[in-house]
Amino acid sequence: GVRNLEVHNNIIIATRGEYLVNLDSHLQIFNADDLSLIMSYNTTDGPQYPTQNLIVHNGIAYIAINNAYDFGNEVGRIGQLDLNTLAYGNEIDLGEDGKNPDNMVLFGNDIITVNNLDWTGSSISRISTLDNTWENHPISFATSGCGTSALNEEKLMFQISMDTVLRTLDLNTMTEAEAPGAPQIPYYELAKEPINGFIYASETDYFSFGKVYIL
Repeated sequence: GVRNLEVHNNIIIATRGEYLVNLDSHLQIFNADDLSLIMSYNTTDGPQYPTQNLIVHNGIAYIAINNAYDFGNEVGRIGQLDLNTLAYGNEIDLGEDGKNPDNMVLFGNDIITVNNLDWTGSSISRISTLDNTWENHPISFATSGCGTSALNEEKLMFQISMDTVLRTLDLNTMTEAEAPGAPQIPYYELAKEPINGFIYASETDYFSFGKVYIL
């Protein structure tokens, strides 16, 4: 049921969730040296619902809580794990327009989440790590969840599931546009390589081929 991993100092943080499987823990901590289990948070002391992506910033692990594998019962919360004490708490509820956060990126002191809502639309939330305030930005044209997304400098690249157009959201002006020159295909994954500045985008039909485009 592990969804995402993040390494911080000598520990590995693991989020967990699985379709049609009830897990007794949605957040676990492992020793990075020997992979032994350090902490497993139950649904009372840790996230109550399945978790997805996570970001470490200023000694806090911010965790997307979405319950995405229980269709019709999605939630939108951001959990916080203090990496100095390993104490969990201070969840942020993103409201109806911030349900089902999937991907997360760090932009300055803000966390940007891409939300799949109830899979009939998409939105983007912006959460300040300074004071835990937040705002939601609905994607008006979206008729399904977001397939993939990645941060490219000051713009969030994203593609709606089953669409072929790659779009961007300028995080300074919060304006949307099409990404110029990007091949119009349904992307599986997007990633920005921080050293050479290239964007890597993959495409697959899940059984006969896989391609990686360098943009």
